[in-house]
Amino acid sequence: MKKLLFLLIFSISLFASQPFTLENLNNLRIYFVNKAPFLDKELEQRIKDKVTSKLQAQGIRMNRVDASTLILKIEAIKLQTNYVINTQIAIAEEVITKRKEDVGTFAYTYHLNDLFDTKEPRIDTMESFEFLLEEFLDLYKEDNEN
Repeated sequence: MKKLLFLLIFSISLFASQPFTLENLNNLRIYFVNKAPFLDKELEQRIKDKVTSKLQAQGIRMNRVDASTLILKIEAIKLQTNYVINTQIAIAEEVITKRKEDVGTFAYTYHLNDLFDTKEPRIDTMESFEFLLEEFLDLYKEDNEN
């Protein structure tokens, strides 16, 4: 019975909508957090260039005044013959809370991560960031349809 309940909850969560909105998000700057020993500056720049290109193709402007921050983050742990890697993509913005008194704060308004085990960290990291970006752009397109 417990397995059936777990399976039911898991399958429902697959079809649940994400708790984020990307409406009217049209100005970003990229901030890259690299905590992976195998990821050099060249590969980091390739990832940033590819992300920038895909964002601009969707009409998102880059590095304008008061831009929201697109955070690309990678963390990796080397095991004996492979790496365990966690890649993340997030939007960080200044927001006003809905509390008794308005409070200005900095918050993640979008977040998605990918955790995987690999023997080819450079290749799989590129693929992971492509996957995360495609998920982001799918939601962006859906939220900004006219």
